[in-house]
Amino acid sequence: MKKMEPTRSTKEGFRAALKALKSAGVPFLVGGAYAVDYYTGYLRYPKFLDIYLRQADVDEAVDKIDEVGFASRNGHHHWLAKASKDDNLVNLIFGFGNWTAQVDDSFFQRGTKGDVLGVPIQLLAPEEIIWFSSFIASRERFEATDIVHLIHGLHGRLDWSHLLKRLDEHWQLLFANVLLFGFVFPGEKDFVPAWLVEELAGRMQRLMKSARPEAKECWGILLDRYSFVSDIEDKGYGDPRERLAVELGGGADVVAEDRIYAKMALQPPIK
Repeated sequence: MKKMEPTRSTKEGFRAALKALKSAGVPFLVGGAYAVDYYTGYLRYPKFLDIYLRQADVDEAVDKIDEVGFASRNGHHHWLAKASKDDNLVNLIFGFGNWTAQVDDSFFQRGTKGDVLGVPIQLLAPEEIIWFSSFIASRERFEATDIVHLIHGLHGRLDWSHLLKRLDEHWQLLFANVLLFGFVFPGEKDFVPAWLVEELAGRMQRLMKSARPEAKECWGILLDRYSFVSDIEDKGYGDPRERLAVELGGGADVVAEDRIYAKMALQPPIK
């Protein structure tokens, strides 16, 4: 099967954007499809360029990208800005859409030197890609395939202890993706260390035997803001994003606003 390649105009546009950020001295990391391609040779969505940066650098980055022909537009104020040119899109990502974390110095400390489209840059570390992608499991986007390809393409040469620490209380997502990898590539089970499987399986056994938590929350909304909003709005489950937003220094009110938007987006159009 022939590898999916970006068009000439896509290459030129993204190359110009990367060079503009570098020339301006804006610190950034490339993640998403182009980082997965760098690590594995598997490229999907070549018309999307994901740039990770600190929130303090977003405005300057938008200005510099606009100077090379892109047009910035509204994204999501707590984690994402966007700039487009023709049908090519640059995502300027400074946090997680579900308020789990924000891009900080630790992302840059673990970055990998490489190149994208012939431009020397720093790439998001594969562990951070897996961490971020673990929470993208919605109806329209499901990035577990990226995770599986990263484990396979790197032959499991990952800092699994660091990844387990990154997932923290959401470790079940790592367990789910490890199980999925074993299903997709049953002959490559040695790519995942035995100690990790034993650790995660042990945690699951202890969880199943533990008492039901007092807080009645639906963690599904951490994966898909649309598919689980009715569980919170109509069935009385708590939204864990409210707690996470407060921990990041924000307020629960912005999460409530996001639920209103998501519920409105699910309404059928008025004829």
